[in-house]
Amino acid sequence: MTRAAITSFMLRTDLPVHGIILKYEPNRSIQQLIRKEIRKWKIETLLSSVQHEHLTSTGFYVSTTFYAHLHIDIQVQIALYTFLTCLIDDFDVGTQALEEFGTRLCSGHSQLHPILDCMAKLLGRMPTYFLPYASQSIVISTIQFINATAFDKKTASMSLSDSASSFVEYKRERSGLGEAYGFFAWDKFTFPDISTYVQVIPDVFSFYKEELAGERNNFVHDRATLSKSSLLDALFSIVDEILAAIKRARCVLKGEKERRIWNDFLAGYVLYHFIAPRYLLRELIEA
Repeated sequence: MTRAAITSFMLRTDLPVHGIILKYEPNRSIQQLIRKEIRKWKIETLLSSVQHEHLTSTGFYVSTTFYAHLHIDIQVQIALYTFLTCLIDDFDVGTQALEEFGTRLCSGHSQLHPILDCMAKLLGRMPTYFLPYASQSIVISTIQFINATAFDKKTASMSLSDSASSFVEYKRERSGLGEAYGFFAWDKFTFPDISTYVQVIPDVFSFYKEELAGERNNFVHDRATLSKSSLLDALFSIVDEILAAIKRARCVLKGEKERRIWNDFLAGYVLYHFIAPRYLLRELIEA
């Protein structure tokens, strides 16, 4: 039954599973980095050697298959995250410790179990690797997972009502970590470009009106000062960065629909700056 379901899935998604397996050559140095980081946690006494190896291998394979396109440092973080979430799911850290995880994380207090302390510290590193929305979503997803784990432990002996199908879906959504693992695919180093575009292009388009107003406290002036270059050179260097960001994004977005959405977004974003009166760009064009 399971084989039939998996076979059906692979055929319907047209994934070349055999080719993928044959091409899989994980970087074994990642495994050593994972072990090195885990040793720093000093939680070896809580696990048997078999448990430790199983969880380490699970994290390693998740990070080197799902996220092989990411930098090694990020793959290590994802492996550590997987190690901890599996441990929290399997290991009895105490219901109270689980229930208080979110509030203690928000208040900055130590957790009630060393495993949860490790998770709290790991979550604190997410903004290093992911953009704000993604990193916060990963944190929220993790809190929901731990909260759902506590709830599951408390309600393990309860029987489900025949009318509770929506609750089952809800519980799966909360405990599945799908959102966290979804956002892991979009780190800010491989996919920084839409953020770069949104943040930087107003500095170019607003520069004209700011120069007319005699403003000096802006990104272009700061770039020129720091790079010891002229304003013109600084402005063109920013333009080059924007164009490079657009090119990278277009290379990443292979699908026709995704590329169209991206191009429409670019066009609309530029259009806004030309039609919005505050930027004064229409008079520049008309002149």
